Amino acid sequence: MSSQNRVDASPVFDSMNKDEKDKILKTSNENSGDQTNKDSMVNSKQDQTTINKQDTSVINGQQSSGADTLQVGKKKLPSKSSASDNTKSGNGGGETVNTKGNDEEEKLTLVNNLKKQSQLKKNATDSPSVMTNPSKLGRAEIKIQNVSPIRRKIRKMVRSKPVLYMIIFLVIIYTILIFVDITLQQFLDQDQQDNIDNRLRYVELVILIIFCIEIILNAYGTGIKNYFRDRWLVLDAIIILLSLVLVIIDMTVSFGSKFTSVASIIRAIFRFLRIFLLLRKLQNFKKINVTSSIKTPSEKVLEILSEFKEYFDDTEIISDIDWSMKMIASNKLYEPVIGEGGDDLLAAWSNQNQKQDSSKADQNNQNNPQEKQVAPSNFNRKSTVHKIMHMPETITQKFIPAHIAKEFDKAIDEITFNCFEIQKMCGGQESSQLLVYLFDKYNLLDDLKIDSQKFINLSVRIQNGYRDNPYHDRLHSFDVTQTIHFFISRCKFGELAKLKSMERAAMYFSAAIHDFDHPGYNNVFLINTQNILALKFNDQSVLENHHVSSVYEMILKNHNLNIFSNFSNDEYKQFREMVVNMVLATDMTKHFADISKLKSRIAATDFEIDGKDKKTVMESLLHASDISNPARPWEICYQWTNKVMTEFWAQGDEEKRLGLPVTYLCDRVETNTSKSQQGFIDFVVKPLFEIISNFLPELQQFMINFEQNKEKWAELLPKYEAELKALKEDKEKNQAKE
Repeated sequence: MSSQNRVDASPVFDSMNKDEKDKILKTSNENSGDQTNKDSMVNSKQDQTTINKQDTSVINGQQSSGADTLQVGKKKLPSKSSASDNTKSGNGGGETVNTKGNDEEEKLTLVNNLKKQSQLKKNATDSPSVMTNPSKLGRAEIKIQNVSPIRRKIRKMVRSKPVLYMIIFLVIIYTILIFVDITLQQFLDQDQQDNIDNRLRYVELVILIIFCIEIILNAYGTGIKNYFRDRWLVLDAIIILLSLVLVIIDMTVSFGSKFTSVASIIRAIFRFLRIFLLLRKLQNFKKINVTSSIKTPSEKVLEILSEFKEYFDDTEIISDIDWSMKMIASNKLYEPVIGEGGDDLLAAWSNQNQKQDSSKADQNNQNNPQEKQVAPSNFNRKSTVHKIMHMPETITQKFIPAHIAKEFDKAIDEITFNCFEIQKMCGGQESSQLLVYLFDKYNLLDDLKIDSQKFINLSVRIQNGYRDNPYHDRLHSFDVTQTIHFFISRCKFGELAKLKSMERAAMYFSAAIHDFDHPGYNNVFLINTQNILALKFNDQSVLENHHVSSVYEMILKNHNLNIFSNFSNDEYKQFREMVVNMVLATDMTKHFADISKLKSRIAATDFEIDGKDKKTVMESLLHASDISNPARPWEICYQWTNKVMTEFWAQGDEEKRLGLPVTYLCDRVETNTSKSQQGFIDFVVKPLFEIISNFLPELQQFMINFEQNKEKWAELLPKYEAELKALKEDKEKNQAKE
């Protein structure tokens, strides 16, 4: 529909005199092109017209009776409430709203509409790429000017790994140069010093020129406005440019010894400022070094957004993309945003509700102080219960034999610690002894006001709560507890994360209970057999939920085991939350998803091992401890593998007997232990440890165990193939006899 036809259809137009009609038609014809372009402008106008209303809205030519205002572009016009007084014209094209209001205002609106359409067409012709910023509703359309290919190439080049490595290398050389210059001043006479200074100045000049080129290329590729949004980059540029000027002046102009001395002092100051900026460069070095053999979807999305950002110069769009990348990296996509505008009421109500719940709980505890300590119940296990008499003050000395404590003191921090040897020495009591040893060593009982006798009782009951399975037994509990201590102590997680006593205690406690009362079958088996535990926990992390639930049930049913009796409500909730989350994190079905989240967080600029990411790391470390057997020396790794495969095959035999599908790795006739362990290392354990080593650098030196163990498994491949061949032949003979 042409502009003229569109105008003629308006009742307002009909009421105008001839001169007014001619003026509007002239304006319309001047601002319009051919018929197709006119319709395109009308459609654009439809997309840009917004009706602000109380209950209903006018969208794409449809008006409801409850409208309060009509907004065209940034112009708001009043609208009457009666729908019968409003008429719409056009056949799906542009819209004209007629009311019983002021005719002069309607005429002005009509002219503005036509001008707006003309401007939209012009914008579409000049720049076909128009995008509305989604993060700020109501903001005007943003005109996007695509970055030229040359600038994109330059930007990509200066941000490439080789260039980043080169700049970091030059910064390190520059820093060494500074210290060499300072050191030589103390050992050389003036002539020698001047000669060395002259040479060093040329080296410094070359390095500073390279830094300037890097800044210029970065600023050109990124856009000067975007590049210098970072104040650190502004400071960096100022320091480099002033340093360069001072070096050039010092080399070319002679103002006397006084000026030279002043210039040298100023240049020295700028040199040391460059050392501080070195830390920022090393942060970039860390980011590009976060690697593992697993590529996650979130990383791919971040890469796409990063590439997409290169096409824009608009600071608001770049800011929005950066915000989106930050949200993806921080795993906060599905968290509610509370506290903006109308959400203040929701936030206040939520906080008040929590306070009320807490107040009620405190009041109940004051009125019923015995509620926390439920009367003891008979809780018996088939295992022999270690009887404990009254304990003196020194828990470790009395509860743990001296030779066992000595072994703990000597090597409990190391990944090489041999749990099979300590099992022979402890006679099956190693798990409880280790837990008591660690709590006593780090003074956790006193810090958390835990009754020592109750803690010892509980440690023994946890130990005896493990069944005599081939793999998931009390020794496995000991092994995981010792490994989590290896991460905390030997790999310095406790120091880096600034672990509090509550957090350290939760990590040890979670490791000790993480497979409590394990039946020797995995979650798949329990679900397929409709086991009562699977029904109880709705097929979700069945065993992991059972382990935690059983321990807490045992504690709360027996006053003599209740180590939480002196905890406040908040302390109890905090401790329990950490324990539950850590144990649930050992569910292997969450392995790859959790790895993706951890990797994304490490790559994020706001990763905080001692802050908001601490609990996530704690959960990952317990999971890593649970599957850490291939990270140990071969003689230990080999024994654990035999134990776990024995348990797997027992489950497979039972599945065959029940006519169920045999779970992966549980078929003794089909599973090659050598191949399965090599795959377990390559695709499960090693990638997790690689990611952890990014924030626990001390772990790097132990990564060689993976390769050494893989070589050992490869050497045993013919042996296992021969064993499988023999088993298959026996199976065929038995089937033939039947």
